[in-house]
Amino acid sequence: MQKLEPGDHSAVYLRRILTAEIAGSQRLSLGSGDAIKVWVNGREVLTKKTKRDAKAGQETVTVALGQGENEVLIKIVNNDKRSGFYFDVKGAEFPKEILPVLLVEEAKRDDAQLNKIEAHYRTFAKELEPVRKQIESKKKEEQGVRRSIVTTPYMQELAKDRQRKTHLLVKGNFLSKGEVVQAGFPGAFHQPKKESPNNRMGVARWLLQEDNPLTARVAVNRFWAQLFGRGLLDTEEDFGTQGNLPDHPELLDWLAVEFLENGWDMKGILKTMVMSATYRQSAKVQGDLAKSDFRNIRLGRGPRFRLEAEMVRDQALALSGLKSEKMYGPSVYPPQPPNLWQAAFNGQRTWATSSGEDRYRRGFYTFLRRSVPYPSMATFDAPSREICTVRRIRTNTPLQSFVTMNDEAYVEFAQAMAHRIFTEGGATAADRLKFALRLTLAKPLEANRLAALTELYQGELAHYKKETAAAKDLYGKTVPLPEGADVSEMAALTVVANVLLNLDAILMKG
Repeated sequence: MQKLEPGDHSAVYLRRILTAEIAGSQRLSLGSGDAIKVWVNGREVLTKKTKRDAKAGQETVTVALGQGENEVLIKIVNNDKRSGFYFDVKGAEFPKEILPVLLVEEAKRDDAQLNKIEAHYRTFAKELEPVRKQIESKKKEEQGVRRSIVTTPYMQELAKDRQRKTHLLVKGNFLSKGEVVQAGFPGAFHQPKKESPNNRMGVARWLLQEDNPLTARVAVNRFWAQLFGRGLLDTEEDFGTQGNLPDHPELLDWLAVEFLENGWDMKGILKTMVMSATYRQSAKVQGDLAKSDFRNIRLGRGPRFRLEAEMVRDQALALSGLKSEKMYGPSVYPPQPPNLWQAAFNGQRTWATSSGEDRYRRGFYTFLRRSVPYPSMATFDAPSREICTVRRIRTNTPLQSFVTMNDEAYVEFAQAMAHRIFTEGGATAADRLKFALRLTLAKPLEANRLAALTELYQGELAHYKKETAAAKDLYGKTVPLPEGADVSEMAALTVVANVLLNLDAILMKG
């Protein structure tokens, strides 16, 4: 105990240096004549505003000391004529589970008690300090790995004793509770098997029961719609009374049974569909079918429809040679017109365009925000994600052509495709144009197409030889110039690639 000189509203600062052989915790016992504040190595560890006489052990605080010297600074504030302070360094605190073990005679301690003592010793033994640091480093590495793992949240059913009661709500008013109701299936539907549990697992099994008339039909109808452009029942999202009747109910039933009896084999049922004569027939309209069956309800021709928004991008990526095969991971930010987010969020948020491989990920990985959708995909009828959309409505508008011809991303795809045509297509311009047609159409060359493409290329080449600045503006900013190539030649090939990427054969299926 130390008494200080008396004085009204006085403050006294006391400084001590505590030297620790190893880093660890230390217990300080303190007392003060009125208020006290304590800092250890510049960090405040205790503040107490009070009026009292100084006594031993009024405050106890455990502090972290580093190896070597540690500065302890104490401030005592006195408000009357009596003042003083108490300071004592206590021994290291033992964990609660260790103290009872230490009270046992050494000879009578069992293996479990000895293990506790050894484990505690390893936490402060000086010779084990390098090992402790290594363990701490490995733990931080493990935490980093765990944080990098993408987790999937899931729901788990509560235990029976924790499940809430569900009441019938009188007139729909949640404040007016009626009788308690139990979980079950509506009587209008087929009932689950007796051995099926009355929970989510039971619902899952009920969905896949052989006598369920709905699940298999809905599934195969959606598979059919993906391949043919429209389902056998065209209201894919509604099999109820407000939906349409199927065009070919017997075919829908047969496909559903085939799918069910083959163990819900999706690959198998899709193979059956694509190898059918119906799917493999030409999409060309013959005879009077254009008038009598323009919607192809009678399946008199093969499917023909525009690709979905993500597939349009993926098709261009694949032909350009840029498409990344990387799978999984967070969303990416491919190029989009500038300042869209600045206008929507008053400059509070920005679209940070991805670089490297992420710039060329499939459309499936593109970051989507409901309030500011990715513009090129919205133009091609991608849903806004505000509600679940089973069936996308396809449109054909001039804006779609503006996207595939002028959008920054699609211009880059055309530049990369031009680079690919030049480096892989052969030594002459004629060989390169033939390669370009085979690459995009994947079928034998047609003389009229090749002639039209050659005329386009020669015209653009002549133009860009005169307008070198325009050629440099079109090609060379994002895709490098191939060795031995002329910028005018690459600009002309970029126009050729852009035209090829806008062919119906690329944007349409069938």
